[in-house]
Amino acid sequence: MTHVDTATVPLYQVDAFTPQLFGGNPAAVCLLHKSLETATMQQIGAEMNLSETAFIEPVRSGASVSGNPFVELADFNLRWFTPRTEVDLCGHATMASAAVLFEEGNQQEVLHFETRSGRLSVRRDQAAQKGLHLQMDFPAFPATAALPPVVTKVKDKLKGCFTGVQTQDMLLSLDLKYVLVVLASGTTQQQLMDMQCDTRQLESLADKEDVFAVCVTCSGDSKPYHFLSRFFAPWAGIDEDPVTGSAHAMLGPYWAQHLDKPEKTLRARQCSARVGELQVIVDSKKSRVTVAGQAVIVSKGKLYVPSNARS
Repeated sequence: MTHVDTATVPLYQVDAFTPQLFGGNPAAVCLLHKSLETATMQQIGAEMNLSETAFIEPVRSGASVSGNPFVELADFNLRWFTPRTEVDLCGHATMASAAVLFEEGNQQEVLHFETRSGRLSVRRDQAAQKGLHLQMDFPAFPATAALPPVVTKVKDKLKGCFTGVQTQDMLLSLDLKYVLVVLASGTTQQQLMDMQCDTRQLESLADKEDVFAVCVTCSGDSKPYHFLSRFFAPWAGIDEDPVTGSAHAMLGPYWAQHLDKPEKTLRARQCSARVGELQVIVDSKKSRVTVAGQAVIVSKGKLYVPSNARS
């Protein structure tokens, strides 16, 4: 079929936070030699219908000697879109973006991404003998007990959206607008996996200007995970996110403190149907969190976009 008045964009699909195909969290990744209009990127995000679609563009494309900046350069602009909206931070699509660049043949030790949340860096673990192991450097986004009035007034109703578990505490990461629901001590992994969430009721309790998502967590008792979680973001068009890297920039500081394991590597599992596994290291002095895991390339192709969609 002939596509009239269109340009092509390299398009990948990547599963992040998993060592195997069809696990973890899938993300679409687009490599942009030229910028696209924001509205077009949002349309592509809706078309891909994944929790996130990432768009990578070189910061200085003219710096490429070979004409392929995705292979040569270390610095890129990065934006993320759900099917419904652009987001400030996304962990799994950042990991997916780095995985694509390394798959393209990029030999840089560390890749840097300019984003709405500042500069994020991803390092490839060269010592790993099997698979693509990536380490992401994120700001820490600690959750506090100081809930804003808009959340406080619906606190009990919000807890009621989750059945089959008992809640112990509720906090909020103000920067991310993530509500953190901590389950009672003794909650098992199976109970967390069996927990039901009424996402329509959840979405009705607050506006996305006040709450972006709710993360539910419990201790894993170090057997073999230090903590477990699930993540719900109906306000962004994502009933449940399979694996959420950005949430671990909040979960890491919380569990490092409550498990008394500062500066130690915490093993985490996100208990969605697809399941994801992460390693988290909190640097409290620098207020940074390293979120690490594996990623696998699922597919590679090309996307057709209208020629007039270039900005």
